[in-house]
Amino acid sequence: MFIDALIDFYERNPERVLPAYHTERDTNYLLELDSDGGLKENGIVEQEIPVVAPDSSRTSNTLAHLVFDKASYVLGIYHDEEKGQERLKRYRKRVREAAGDIQDEHLDALLSFLEDEEAVESASNEAQEKGVKKGSWIAPLVDGEWLVAKQSDTKLSSLKRALQEKWLRTMSAKYLVSEGECLVCGESKPLLRLHGTVSGFGNPGKSLANMNKEAFRSHGLEQTTNAPMCLGCASKYVQALEYLSTNERHQFVTRIVRNDSGGIEELSKWVAWLREDTSDFAFFDVTKPEPTDALNALKSIWRSRPQKVEANRFHAASLTMSDNRISLRRFQTRDLDEVIEKTEEYFERQKLLRYGEEQTCSLFSLLEAAAPLVEDQNTGRREPDREKLPPRFADALVEHILTGHALPNALRDRALRRCRTELATEAEGSEDRRRIDFAVPVHRAALLKLFLCSQDEEIMPEERKPTEKLDREHPDPAYHCGRYLAVADAVYYSASDGSSKNYVSKRYYTSLSTTPASTVGRIISNVQHQLDKLQRTRGGRAINLDRKITQIMGRIGDFPKTLRPNEQALFALGFYHQRDHIMTPSDDNGNSDSENDESENESA
Repeated sequence: MFIDALIDFYERNPERVLPAYHTERDTNYLLELDSDGGLKENGIVEQEIPVVAPDSSRTSNTLAHLVFDKASYVLGIYHDEEKGQERLKRYRKRVREAAGDIQDEHLDALLSFLEDEEAVESASNEAQEKGVKKGSWIAPLVDGEWLVAKQSDTKLSSLKRALQEKWLRTMSAKYLVSEGECLVCGESKPLLRLHGTVSGFGNPGKSLANMNKEAFRSHGLEQTTNAPMCLGCASKYVQALEYLSTNERHQFVTRIVRNDSGGIEELSKWVAWLREDTSDFAFFDVTKPEPTDALNALKSIWRSRPQKVEANRFHAASLTMSDNRISLRRFQTRDLDEVIEKTEEYFERQKLLRYGEEQTCSLFSLLEAAAPLVEDQNTGRREPDREKLPPRFADALVEHILTGHALPNALRDRALRRCRTELATEAEGSEDRRRIDFAVPVHRAALLKLFLCSQDEEIMPEERKPTEKLDREHPDPAYHCGRYLAVADAVYYSASDGSSKNYVSKRYYTSLSTTPASTVGRIISNVQHQLDKLQRTRGGRAINLDRKITQIMGRIGDFPKTLRPNEQALFALGFYHQRDHIMTPSDDNGNSDSENDESENESA
């Protein structure tokens, strides 16, 4: 299915995807001939035009390129006259073979010119007078007709298409083996022993389907075909993948592992495309934090084709390069309207309130919320390194965006581990408590909410799934345990008049989020001591906080002995919601999402 989708993309976008064994190059000079093959007056014209040129890893013994080549081949311009004539001979032979196969008057005219030694010599002299060097690229024109495809061509002539196919057959001849049934088209054709390489995963290019010939020889065997495809099918899927993996709007990288010398050892990326591709499509928009941008990008494509009977299809594939091979990790294909619907649900599931405003997070910040911490050699600080996160987690998130499938438990567990290890760390140089990065910053809370809301009804019933803001009626005690810890922090902060950094969460978050029953007694004692202290200086504040604690305790009842992982995630959400509620300021009319008795600078 993946190969079929790539071939379909190639066939629908022939002018955008480079053919196999072709490259983008600029002309240096034009060789203008008339319909009989004669050189026009001032027939050597200096001009730079981007073209789709035949390409090869040329050595001194390689035959000439077809039609478009350097002056040393087209006109025999070379410092060694004998070698120049030898190159001209190869070029003439290449054109003669093509003219015999294709039967086109323009090719016949070029061949007539090449077989007229005096005409070639005259053109060579004129070219050198105009500054043409042996390495100058020359494009022949016959009666104004280009024989090589220009990059600006929106539709190729039959001659240009035939020349490209001829070059493809020529370059692939050494890789063809005996006839067999093509895996893709099902026809009996000569099969390719080796498929082409893709440069989007580093240089040299890597192959999606290959075998190590030395492994066969070590067993006394000969290499055959491990993915039997004909030349046409193999070249189409390879070139489509080349285009997608090197075009930024169709891909984003999820992980890079470098070796000691700085080279790429492992590379993972997603590529995506539409069956009916459009210039305004950008897969990266789906990973941005602003849902309107991403959805508008998708919807604009969908709305531009309301007359289509068949829904546009969205394809996305996760690929990894390792050990010089490309492996397909995931492949998803969906109707575009389904992708739009799932993307809307994805943003809704992760949405949270932050200081009274709705916020969603980018895919990359969600990954950072679960990424391991690595010490920065320059600053000495431990920072999350997304590239240390196994690519399966990025795959899981993207698949969740496209399909709505439940996220894996391992992603939740990594986020919970970060909650337990990061606790309260004040932002460097900041006196604003809202900038203190506690155990559950917004992107980690969003990831945990996304995880819980992605679970099936049997695992996480709808009434237990967290909402975007504080839920005082949530049925799970674990959620209110997290709320209690956030209010306990507010007590410490208020009792110390905002100067204390020894928040109770820093000491007790880990134990209260896993074994609350055995931990809460110590917290209650400490909090009561701080409330007594606060009563002497800010009595009203102490009463308000004590009332809030009593309300939360009433929701908890008996503190649970242990909290399972999903309950720990609810604990984290309760902690985040209550803290955000505490720190959300009132508007000018005194209205706030927080309660009126908590409207002070550090209201609960």
